[in-house]
Order: sequence, then C-alpha cells, then structure tokens
Amino acid sequence: MPTWMNSNAAHNVLNMLIVVIGASESFQWSAMLGPVLALQVVAGLATTKLVINAIRDGLMNIFKPQPPVVVEPPVPPVEPPPPAVVA
Repeated sequence: MPTWMNSNAAHNVLNMLIVVIGASESFQWSAMLGPVLALQVVAGLATTKLVINAIRDGLMNIFKPQPPVVVEPPVPPVEPPPPAVVA
C-alpha cells in the first residue's frame, strides 16, 4: 500500500464514491447502474467504511467520544535581521 494511502484517505475516497454514485442515480444522470444496484453499491461502500473503522479502532472504540479539538495560537512571523552596514 502506498504511504499516502492511510485509513483517512480510504475514507475520503469511499465518501466521494458514495456521493458520486448516489447523486448520479438520484438525479438520473446516468442509467449506468440502475437504482437497485446503485443502492447496493453505496451500502457496500458504507459497510466497508464501518469495517475499516472496526479494524483500525476496535469495536468498542467506535462509540468512544471524540477528543476535543485544540486550536493552537498562530506563530508570529520571524522578522529578518537588519541589513549589515558596510563602510
């Protein structure tokens, strides 16, 4: 597996597939899959996301409260030193 592909990247890819397949069928943009097969594919992708979570976090940790988001203050920019005076 490539180093950039982690469970978060897999979730993002699966989310995009769910949105694209669901939207294409709900707005009838394509008859590529049909409504029943599109629903089955979306359900399979969502189930895959749940399995990834269960493997990554364990079954009991899926229901654990999320940790608080800590916002750190921005680091002030460093000013360059004044130019040296050449005599």
